[in-house]
Amino acid sequence: MTLPTLRSALVAAALALVTQPAAAADWAVDAADSSLAFTARQGDTAVPGRFERFEVAITLDPQDLSGASISVTVDTASVATEDAQVGATLASDGWLSTAAFPTAAFASTAVRRIEGERYEAEGTFTLRGVSMPLVLPFTLAIDGDTAKAAGAVTLLRADYGVGAGIPADTVGAQVEVSFALTAKAR
Repeated sequence: MTLPTLRSALVAAALALVTQPAAAADWAVDAADSSLAFTARQGDTAVPGRFERFEVAITLDPQDLSGASISVTVDTASVATEDAQVGATLASDGWLSTAAFPTAAFASTAVRRIEGERYEAEGTFTLRGVSMPLVLPFTLAIDGDTAKAAGAVTLLRADYGVGAGIPADTVGAQVEVSFALTAKAR
């Protein structure tokens, strides 16, 4: 290889590296462009709600998931619904018991790519002092230094003592929790 050819090859390689999106390992979640929501059922009626305050820490390189970690901490007192009375009930003892249990949390132990943009995070979810294993499926799309993730999981409220003693035909046994996150590479 001649010197001009080698120089051209090195310049081309350097340009290719510069124009490739960074596979960042650490991500900062944009709270204003992210959401954590849930849907429960009361009789035949869907009751949507959300948590207005939550923190997410993400270390994830899609090319090397061996060091990936995802942790979420939810301020349970930030629960909100369209009906303020329902929100207050959810915050009360017997439901989320936000005074006794001010946070809920998820911490991953492993993150796997399933196929394409589909992933799952395996870990532990803690609510009302009860910790249980949880597999959280999600999609992840990275464009340059911006990542968008979305997912949903169904929880059984009785597993965590939420609404204990309330029959499933009054308030559904299952609660779907969903999220949409936007994050920037650090």
